[in-house]
Amino acid sequence: MFSGVSSELETEILIFSWAVEAMIDLKIGRVVFEVSNRKIYDMLIHHEMVPGPREWICRTRYSLLSLEVGCLNWVTSECNQVALEIAKSVIRDRRCQSYVAFQGPVWLETHIAREASEAT
Repeated sequence: MFSGVSSELETEILIFSWAVEAMIDLKIGRVVFEVSNRKIYDMLIHHEMVPGPREWICRTRYSLLSLEVGCLNWVTSECNQVALEIAKSVIRDRRCQSYVAFQGPVWLETHIAREASEAT
């Protein structure tokens, strides 16, 4: 857990917020976000119906709307293995900055190709 964060859900909320903010900061306007946590997806898509951190919901929805083309999809954890492997490698290797933005690690291309072939 992160310091000052009280739950796994809160951790995932912060991570998603940071991802959206990073795309905006990097001026990447066309983004497809995929989340495997159904509760986070429901908070963002049906925010009036799901109790939760209202300030975060409003701020994150506003940020998503500021993207040129922003899309939010819910996917099962099994469909998000590349993202999981990237996250594990960041933690394992103590990477403080993005290393996938420029060519990425050697293993990443193979993972992406395998996941893409399994999806079709």
